[in-house]
Amino acid sequence: MVPPHRRKRNIRKSVEAQLGDTINVATVDPDGGAVALVVPVYHQGGNADPDSVRDPAATPDRNWIQTEWLTERAGSLGKSVWQLDVYSVDGSPDGANSDVFGDIASDIADEVEDHFSGPRGGGDTRLKAWINIQDYTVPAAPVPTDVCVMISPNGSMIGNWGSPASRTNVRREGDFHRVTITYEMALVTDGVDVGLRFGA
Repeated sequence: MVPPHRRKRNIRKSVEAQLGDTINVATVDPDGGAVALVVPVYHQGGNADPDSVRDPAATPDRNWIQTEWLTERAGSLGKSVWQLDVYSVDGSPDGANSDVFGDIASDIADEVEDHFSGPRGGGDTRLKAWINIQDYTVPAAPVPTDVCVMISPNGSMIGNWGSPASRTNVRREGDFHRVTITYEMALVTDGVDVGLRFGA
């Protein structure tokens, strides 16, 4: 039987949970006014509905994030690659939350990176890039496995933990600005020091 820390769904869900379903972003409008955004995150991009097609009464999203797993080899002596696409509506200079120059998309992408870089804070010195894999056998009550997946630009133990493997500013894509971030990650138990465990 495959142990819980090597199940791809558990690795995938544990990483996605650290980002969450929404993120808070402090940014500015084209006139320099402060704007506080709550940006939705659509994991597995096929579930995204930023235009509210399925719920016409809802307000379409002007900023959102979609995530996709390009490869899933973490837990199988390999690395997984996770892609996040930040979208922000261009709009008119005087429109609400308009992102004429792509600055809002850039700020959202910065906030995404902050979720995985540096220490956790609040007295917890562990790195955000080392994510405890949860066992989601019971989805509503995940259980820690005490093994972690580590985010590193090359999916190795060499450091730069939490840094993205790439970040590309696509600038304009139709009516949107788009920033694409990719992360590479591997299990600590697949690394050089196979004895390392989360929190050790």
